[in-house]
Amino acid sequence: MARVPYWTVCLLVLGATSFSAVRMSDAADDQLPVKIAVQPSTQHATTGSEIEFQFVLQDAQNDLAKAPKELPVVVEFTSPSGRATQRQFTFKPHDTSTTLAFPIDEVGVFSIRAMQAELLDDDTFVFGVPGAMGPSSTLERRMPADLPTVAEVPPPATASRAERPAGVRAFSLALQPAERGAQPEMAAMPEGVEIQLRHRPQRRLLANGIDAGTIFAYLVGGDDGAAQDVKIHLFNSQGNLIPAPLIIPSGEIVGSAILTSEQAGEVTVSYVQSIPHFDVIEPREVAFSFQPPVVQYVIRASPSSISLLESADISVELQDADRTPIAVDHQRQVALIVEEGHGELSQNELNIPPGRSLARTSFTPTLWGTVRISGSTPDLLGRSAEFQVTWPIMLLAVSVVGGLLGGIADYRMRRGRRWPIVLAIVTGFLLFWGLAIGLIDVIPRNIALNPISTFAVSFIGGVAGSDVIKLLLRRFGLPS
Repeated sequence: MARVPYWTVCLLVLGATSFSAVRMSDAADDQLPVKIAVQPSTQHATTGSEIEFQFVLQDAQNDLAKAPKELPVVVEFTSPSGRATQRQFTFKPHDTSTTLAFPIDEVGVFSIRAMQAELLDDDTFVFGVPGAMGPSSTLERRMPADLPTVAEVPPPATASRAERPAGVRAFSLALQPAERGAQPEMAAMPEGVEIQLRHRPQRRLLANGIDAGTIFAYLVGGDDGAAQDVKIHLFNSQGNLIPAPLIIPSGEIVGSAILTSEQAGEVTVSYVQSIPHFDVIEPREVAFSFQPPVVQYVIRASPSSISLLESADISVELQDADRTPIAVDHQRQVALIVEEGHGELSQNELNIPPGRSLARTSFTPTLWGTVRISGSTPDLLGRSAEFQVTWPIMLLAVSVVGGLLGGIADYRMRRGRRWPIVLAIVTGFLLFWGLAIGLIDVIPRNIALNPISTFAVSFIGGVAGSDVIKLLLRRFGLPS
């Protein structure tokens, strides 16, 4: 057996590697955006400053995705007093992100929401704190240098507010060192300071174990960040909550945890307790809704090429990120339009009921050429399907042959009458045409379009001669 030269093996390996790299690159490019992620530069800022927000396109795996076309986005920024500001921007083709800045001009919780008709939207919260807390645009408080150690702080049960050391501020929390293995003491709630729970996003989440909701815990009513970590224990009815417990770090006023689930349904996250203890502003629980992870849909035309005498079956199928059909838990409507070509859809709006992933309609052409049917449905990128409409050359040829042979047969049976041979082709085609468009309902239309049936119908039309014309006239309501 001849040995393969070493350089040949190297070229083959290099070629295979290059091909794989191209395929991987193509696969990456094929990842279309599914949602917008709103990412603030910080969760809290002093009044008089600005916070930058990055708006990022992500696929179903939370990876960066490129815009396949222009995607206009509306951003709504709402202040604690309820004042709403709207801005608009557009992702250009191949863009992955953009950045906007908004002013923090009030104390309290600001909300921001990004909305795009073909993508899942997103929202988040940021906290405005008094500008007197420091010149920095972001709150980066840590324990003051003059703050007494834990050993110097009198026990909460015996120390009055007046007896506390001067260095202990409203957020100073007495905790025993964790390394001693003992349970931390429940420190008395600093006067006027409470925990407030918030959650995002407001939309339904995908039950794919990746799309996440966020629970924020804010310390409200104080002038400073927490002196030590605040552990907030939460109970989630299902799903996975990370971290548990939620922690507001020392020196900060906000902490967060994320919730994911692989099961569709409603999930509540309830406050259990905090260490040290703080009262909670109602409500004490937040709710999330998880839905089947439908992230795309496909429009199919079957067959891929039809004649003017045929109809195409148009189907819309909902899929997950792996292109697997997935049923919905609530009715979803998909609007269809004939974007290119000539013809009509039997239904312009398809309703996919709960428990189903597929809906169908039909398309009847009126002219030959390329047909493109496009779809639209909220929160999913638009899709389209193309197919060809051609002349029914084969069926016409079969009809001509059938009509001609029918005329010859009639001539043989009634010798001496030559007109059947001349008109047999016409009457054979007319009978076939009447069946094809449903004017004559002797046999189903789909059977009439079978080449064998076309020949038989045209042959009968050729033999019947003028009787076909009289039949069609009666169908049109004309005297025969």
